[in-house]
Amino acid sequence: MKLCLSVLLILFFHSAFAQQVVEEDLQHNGSTRFYDVFLPTGYNANNDLPLVIMLHGGGGDKNVIQAFSQLNPVANALGYIAVYPQGLEPLSIGGFSWADGRGTAADNAGVDDVGFILSLLNQLKSDYAIDDQRIYIAGFSNGGFMAQTLACEIPEEFAAAAALGCSLGVQQAADCTTAEATPMIFVVGTADPEIPYNGGTMTNPNVEPIIGVESAVQFWVDKNGCDDMPQVSNLPDTVTDDNSTVELLTYDNCDCHSDVQFYKIINGGHTWPGNEIPSIEPQLGDTNEDINAGFRMLDFFNDHVLCQSLSVLRWNDDNEWIMYPNPTQDKVNIIATFPVARVEIFSITGKRIRFEPIDQRKNFSMICSALTDGIYWIRVENDRGHQQIRRLVVGKGN
Repeated sequence: MKLCLSVLLILFFHSAFAQQVVEEDLQHNGSTRFYDVFLPTGYNANNDLPLVIMLHGGGGDKNVIQAFSQLNPVANALGYIAVYPQGLEPLSIGGFSWADGRGTAADNAGVDDVGFILSLLNQLKSDYAIDDQRIYIAGFSNGGFMAQTLACEIPEEFAAAAALGCSLGVQQAADCTTAEATPMIFVVGTADPEIPYNGGTMTNPNVEPIIGVESAVQFWVDKNGCDDMPQVSNLPDTVTDDNSTVELLTYDNCDCHSDVQFYKIINGGHTWPGNEIPSIEPQLGDTNEDINAGFRMLDFFNDHVLCQSLSVLRWNDDNEWIMYPNPTQDKVNIIATFPVARVEIFSITGKRIRFEPIDQRKNFSMICSALTDGIYWIRVENDRGHQQIRRLVVGKGN
């Protein structure tokens, strides 16, 4: 009996801590702000993980967006911490809104959502093991507009951003004057009844007009210094009865590797591709089932670390390092102006696969021939414990 009880307890604790959603709150500007934290299987405080912050749509909340996007299973599979903040200003239709700068209810109430997200980031970095070079912002509808506002106002915080089921407000675009480039992925339906694809007045007449979806994509293409001519591919129509198809436009050769992807959901509605909810389709349009928007989004994020980490990085004027060749087939050489304490190599999903103490050298090589072709992160630590990360490409074909 004791043996059976012990086995049951072991199974219970394994299940309980394999993955979990933690309800949290913090105080900001005199208000209590709520958010949920999803921790993937195997989370521990000794292994920094990438973080995605997912913003709900207008009239939604932190619970609705989790059910709507089904992002938690994707985050679990790819090793992400997923956080779901909740807007503050309640709407007459229920749920909450974000102060994205278009004259939403939260805007009109003077809510400081940019400040809230900054406070949230500080709290998350304090409470959880987060790789601060791999923090991403994403949102759907009102949340997608808000994600772009955050990418404009505090781009130094995010390695990439995602805008789903949205475009960009006319005044939003005019107000986005930062010179920082931000990798951006769009997922938008051409038949979205809430977002006029070609721009103009939204179904909510109280918010400002928007520019067309393709103009919003072009805004980020221009801002990121990408090539104007995209690579265009028609994705396989694997589910033929969903009344929609997917065209992918990829803009590359951008500043600081800040490429732009646009998943154009032909005949798609105000829905989340890959998670069909039949009850909402009569009002919000068809759901594409050829792709899973969550997987596509996190796969895009996996290719990006914070922009500064892809160029020449500094701790101060006396601390620089370079690595070459990159891409490489057999080894990478590292030259630093400071004593290096250790070097680590991580998989694209953040799993550490190599660790080498360097014994305070400034010039050394690391053999990469045992690594399979692909993209990795390489992290160099100086003799004072400060770390920096850059992308390493291994393989002739990458």
